[in-house]
Amino acid sequence: MGDEVAQPLSWYQRFRRNLSSMDWSLDNSSSLHGQIQECIRDLNHLYIGYPQFWQNGEQDFSMIYEYGQNLVVAYHRGIHNNRRIAVIHNFSHRGYKTYDIPLPGSDPNVARIRSADEIFNTDLSKYGGSGSFQNQQIKIIHNNDRTILFRLSIPSLATIVLEEHLA
Repeated sequence: MGDEVAQPLSWYQRFRRNLSSMDWSLDNSSSLHGQIQECIRDLNHLYIGYPQFWQNGEQDFSMIYEYGQNLVVAYHRGIHNNRRIAVIHNFSHRGYKTYDIPLPGSDPNVARIRSADEIFNTDLSKYGGSGSFQNQQIKIIHNNDRTILFRLSIPSLATIVLEEHLA
């Protein structure tokens, strides 16, 4: 607890030292604290600006990919104006410069994907990340066996949000 505001000490560590559970002296000029605040602010703007996240609740949620060994999970969130959101989480300490995420053949909208752009990445340097795993354009690969996949870079311990442009 307290990680969302990037306190140097957790609430428990502060409690054990007889300090207030919240470090009220932090402000946005503090390096990591300010970067985390900017990330949360941008994530809130993303959520509000894209109705795919909230418009139809759980109805517009569909799993794309889950690979437990690599701790990578991906899912879709709704369609609005022929644009769909894909969210990819990497819960591993390992980053991938090239990672293939197969899209489910049972999804009728997969064939409609014309392009995909990265619209949010928690690994950006402005959020305190490495800044070295940015995807300017997501590659959409059509394999001979009719599978379609995203090829992209995935940073460690990060979340990437893509906007798919559908035909």
